[in-house]
Amino acid sequence: MSRPPFTALLGTAALALLVLTGCAAPAPAETAVESAPSASAEPETVVTEQTASEACAEISRDMISMAAELQSAAAGAEADPESLVPVYEKTSTTLRTLISDVENADVADAVTTAADSLDRLKTSYASLIADPQNADMVELDAALTAVDTDFSAIDELCAA
Repeated sequence: MSRPPFTALLGTAALALLVLTGCAAPAPAETAVESAPSASAEPETVVTEQTASEACAEISRDMISMAAELQSAAAGAEADPESLVPVYEKTSTTLRTLISDVENADVADAVTTAADSLDRLKTSYASLIADPQNADMVELDAALTAVDTDFSAIDELCAA
C-alpha cells in the first residue's frame, strides 16, 4: 500500500492562510463623533461600522499563527499523518472564535465559509487516513479546492 502525499494535501491550506499576512495594519474599530451640546441633551455618540481592513487587522495575528501551526503540522505529516486531523479541527475552531471579534459582515461571512471548508477538508482527510483504499479522492480534491478558494476570498477582501 503506498502512502498518499500527505504534505502536499496540507500545502494548499497552509499557503492559503499565509497569504493573509498581507492584511492591513490595525485601525480603530469605531469612531466616536459628538454633536454640538444642547442644554437638555447629552452628547451623542455615533459608531461607524467596522471596515473590512479593520476586521482583517483584527484577525491577522491569529491567522498568521494558524498558518505557522499548519506548516509545522505539514512538516511532520509524512511521519504522523493522523496528527493533521486535530490541527485542522483546532484551526477551524479558532477561525470560528475569531468571528466573535469581527463586526464586518463580509469578513465574518468569508471566515465562516473558510472554516466550513476546512471542516470539509478535515472530514475528507480523516476518511483518507482511516481507509486509504476506499477514500473519495474526488471529494478530497474538491475540499482542497474549496479551502484554497475560500481563503483566497479572505485574502482578496483583506487586500481591498
